[in-house]
Amino acid sequence: MYCRYCGADMGNGTVCPRCGRVDNEAAWNAYHSQGQYYNPYPYGVPPQPTYSSWAIAGFVLALAGIFFGLVCAILGLVFSNKALKEVYTPQYKGLELARAGRIISIVGLSIYGGLVLLAILFSIVFSFTLMF
Repeated sequence: MYCRYCGADMGNGTVCPRCGRVDNEAAWNAYHSQGQYYNPYPYGVPPQPTYSSWAIAGFVLALAGIFFGLVCAILGLVFSNKALKEVYTPQYKGLELARAGRIISIVGLSIYGGLVLLAILFSIVFSFTLMF
């Protein structure tokens, strides 16, 4: 095997005797020829961040809160706020879901708040009109 950097004969080694560089392809071939697997991560694969369960639950409940009720919108807001604190750690992702859940929950709560105020206003107006 020859070094791809300087062209010197490396034999079966992975380090070039002339330039001193390590040839990763040579290392892979050396390990593979012995029946072993060449691991590019010698200390293990770094953990990949996963989506926060709170963010997913907050987003789903916020969407359900618009169509199904006030309780879902409130729970969506609570779960999304909890997810916003959690997603700033390196082991979790889902910032977009948490923000979207928070915004949708606030919109749903605003719709329900407006409907409640409208119902109260109509009940006051119609109660006065029925009195007179």
